[in-house]
Amino acid sequence: MLASEIVITEIPSLSKSDSVAQAIEWMDEFKVNHLPVVSGLEFIGLISDDMIYDFNDSKKLISKINFIGKQQFVFENTHFYQVMLLLSNFKLSVVPVCDSQNIYKGSISSNNLLKALGNQSGFNQNGPVIVLNLNNID
Repeated sequence: MLASEIVITEIPSLSKSDSVAQAIEWMDEFKVNHLPVVSGLEFIGLISDDMIYDFNDSKKLISKINFIGKQQFVFENTHFYQVMLLLSNFKLSVVPVCDSQNIYKGSISSNNLLKALGNQSGFNQNGPVIVLNLNNID
């Protein structure tokens, strides 16, 4: 299963002209710690609640926050195990998905990824787990 098959658009992206207060409101509303930031359709970076709290001025615009460093995202053709690895290694709540021209396509939340894993592995159906009870002597 590829990232393009599990990408969702329900979690909004921020633009550089949005306020920091808007970012806090959306993070609270969608229960995530990260939101993608775009300029037009191009992905710029991922903003975290820690970045916002360190910035400490909710009246300013997102454009005033510095997005220095490697930004975490995946391409549409990335396997969902790689998405899981990225979520785990960087403790992300959302992973942005971009195409080869860095155009933002949507995001994958940790909840959405877990649901996809359950569907892929058959955990959502009755009987996928077999429990064997053996005597200690056997």
